[in-house]
Amino acid sequence: MVETDVHEAAKTQPAIASAQGETGKSHAILVLGVHRSGTSAMTRVLGFCGARMPRNLMGAAEINPRGFFESQPIFELHDRLLSDLGSSWHDLAPLPDDWMSSSLAEEYIDKMIALVRTEYGDAPLFVVKDPRICRLVPFWLVVLERMDIVPHFVLPIRNPMEVAASLEVAENIDPQHGLLLWLNGVLQAEHDSRGYARSFVGYESLLSNWRGVVEKMSSDLSVAFPRLGRRASAEIDSFLDTQLRHHSISADDFQAREDLLAWSKTTFDWMSMAISGNPLPTDEIDQLQLAFAEAEKAFGPVLARMQIAREEANTAVEEMSRELKGLNDERDQLEARIVPLSEDSSEVQARLQAKEVQVAELVDCIKLMLVWIASRASGSNSSSEELELLLAAMDSSDSASITETAMAGLRRYQAASDRQPQVDAATRQHQTIGQMPLGPAHAERPEINSEYEQLRIEFSQAKAESESLRDEKAERENQIQLLAAQVGEKQRLVEEAFDELALAEKANQDLRRNLGDSDEKFERLSTKAREELEAQLARNQTLEENLGERDQLLREKNNELEADLNSKQNRKKI
Repeated sequence: MVETDVHEAAKTQPAIASAQGETGKSHAILVLGVHRSGTSAMTRVLGFCGARMPRNLMGAAEINPRGFFESQPIFELHDRLLSDLGSSWHDLAPLPDDWMSSSLAEEYIDKMIALVRTEYGDAPLFVVKDPRICRLVPFWLVVLERMDIVPHFVLPIRNPMEVAASLEVAENIDPQHGLLLWLNGVLQAEHDSRGYARSFVGYESLLSNWRGVVEKMSSDLSVAFPRLGRRASAEIDSFLDTQLRHHSISADDFQAREDLLAWSKTTFDWMSMAISGNPLPTDEIDQLQLAFAEAEKAFGPVLARMQIAREEANTAVEEMSRELKGLNDERDQLEARIVPLSEDSSEVQARLQAKEVQVAELVDCIKLMLVWIASRASGSNSSSEELELLLAAMDSSDSASITETAMAGLRRYQAASDRQPQVDAATRQHQTIGQMPLGPAHAERPEINSEYEQLRIEFSQAKAESESLRDEKAERENQIQLLAAQVGEKQRLVEEAFDELALAEKANQDLRRNLGDSDEKFERLSTKAREELEAQLARNQTLEENLGERDQLLREKNNELEADLNSKQNRKKI
């Protein structure tokens, strides 16, 4: 079984794996540190010293502006593995006892072997870093054993109060929860790396005296770093910037805090002694690990429920935020559409006003034409009165009947003009016929011939005038038809303008209605979000009160354990 392989490897592995004793094998340095404990800085220093860095590095972020210096694919695989195990990096519950014997472990071991080959190739010395490894040391031991790679471990230790403060800023984790994460991760990493070459390193020492730290790691791990020249020194000096350390708390201040869990103080003291090269017996921290496991059975379910409730609340808030953003975007789009439609509406209004002016001008032209035609017809009081009535009818008519009214008047006056020349000619001919002699006597009376000639000339003139009037009539009919066509075209444009205005107004009303619906929906969602947030805050307050009660129970149990431990120690002394 896989679990048996791991334990057998732990028994047969020498306490310090010597690089000289492992000729021809590759060596892997695994950095075991919880989040925000200096693992990124430690990993980069090892890279400057000659350990191969992963091929696909995780990108920098605001919380780590200089980078994380870990493999993005390996991080993603770790995350999927923990998720498949029903856990996460911020979970305090232990992983299932027999998970390394499962088919899931075999599946992920094969995947990790392939990733290590992709990320590091055949490098003789490489460094692997991901805070999740603190919980996955047995998994990695099997991976490296199957690849015939010698494992080494570096455990960077940072003041747990600094870690908790940094986690609060970076991950919004409560400081007490952050202390528990540090305690759980450090105890697991120390326990699972026993029996292998390892080096405990202080984070402060790395920043203040990295050369001494590198020398210590080389001695502890029996690894000769291949790249320790002037260039590497200059690069490390430039990289380690103390200004990037945003939280600095002294060990004395940490120990003086009476409100903090005594287990974390005991563990930090043990790790500090290990850093100095004088590690204490592991009995004490082993008992702490057992006590922590027992206590987790009490507070673990509460924390799990709190975490689930917080995640659900965060998911709900994010979903509502997305919906609110979508509504805001929709409202902005509607407002953006309203502006051009308003401009179009103004433009249509202007066009309509211009067309109304043109129609008024055409009506005036028609009136002038009617007056001119009436002046050419036979004058009478009835004609003048009829013209005045016609003009008044045009003034009172709507735009659809102006053309018809004007055309009826034009036809009446045109008919009157056509009849008048014929009546005048017939009258003149009737008057002359009664006075002219009949038969050949005309030639014998010169005065009659002269009068006859005069009548013939007058008749010719009347005929010419009649033809001229017919031409003029035809021209006036053409002009009338042209004016009628222009009036019809203007009328059509006016109707189109009215239709466009009606459509624009309808679209404007629809947009206003949609905008009102969006505002109403926005208000409902905002109210719902506030109510759910208030309810979640109330639930969180209840959970925090429960957690406070659990903390009190833990403190009492811790006091009992410490009293029991002191009693045992006193009995041993006796």
